[in-house]
Amino acid sequence: MNRRSRFLTFVTACIPGIGYMYLGLMKKGIQACVIFFLLEDILSIIGLGGIGNLIQFILWFYLFFDTYNIAHRMDNGEIVMDSDFFFEKYMSNNSNAVNNSSEFDSMNFKKKQPIQLDKKNMTIIAYIIITLGVLGIVNKFFAGSYVYYQIKEGITQYFIPVMLIIGGLFMLRKKEH
Repeated sequence: MNRRSRFLTFVTACIPGIGYMYLGLMKKGIQACVIFFLLEDILSIIGLGGIGNLIQFILWFYLFFDTYNIAHRMDNGEIVMDSDFFFEKYMSNNSNAVNNSSEFDSMNFKKKQPIQLDKKNMTIIAYIIITLGVLGIVNKFFAGSYVYYQIKEGITQYFIPVMLIIGGLFMLRKKEH
């Protein structure tokens, strides 16, 4: 069992996606890195650049702790396969689907099945897309009014500290049970 340097694991985990690459999970690392660094720009295009920072903050914590979790699993001898960062969790292979194309999996030489969203996850993604669209319209419509500015400032200043307090209380409560 070859243990990785805890210091290097910490340093690479601080940079989104790089920690995965340090652990040898290149596909997952590149996808996480691209998603993290393009997220704010993509949300800015639809007028939601302000929540991009919040989502990046949450994503950074997830990536940091997931990198540590995977490193711990690898150090305990578990084999962790490189997989998609995001898409594989929310999609499933439809084994009943017919694929007439000549695409083959390069490793197993099996015919690839088209990937389809699960019904539940498709509904969740649809609601997220609708919510982002509505938020983009509201942002454009009310931008410039005093009330909108005050609400946006309040959320920006207090949301993250309140979420940290709630998260800490949740962890303490869970520890007691």
